[in-house]
Amino acid sequence: IDLAAPGVEVWTAASVSGARPKTGTSFAAPFVAAAAALMKSANSSATAVDIHDALGKSAEDLGAPGKDAVVGWDLLNARAACVVTPKKAM
Repeated sequence: IDLAAPGVEVWTAASVSGARPKTGTSFAAPFVAAAAALMKSANSSATAVDIHDALGKSAEDLGAPGKDAVVGWDLLNARAACVVTPKKAM
């Protein structure tokens, strides 16, 4: 695990009922992908390594300091990740 993101009871579109809550990594991964896309749009020269590192550095610590086996680098914080994404000189 690298990073925790919302993945329990995430409201999703449903073909028959309109919307329903779902649980699983398939519903958590889009939160991280969206955060990475926001970071890239804020700094188009950011590399994949820059984005990975910024996601880890900006995560909200849920347990022991630093990365751990249960929640990785802790809880995704997309806003903070955009702030810590390094700006590259042109």
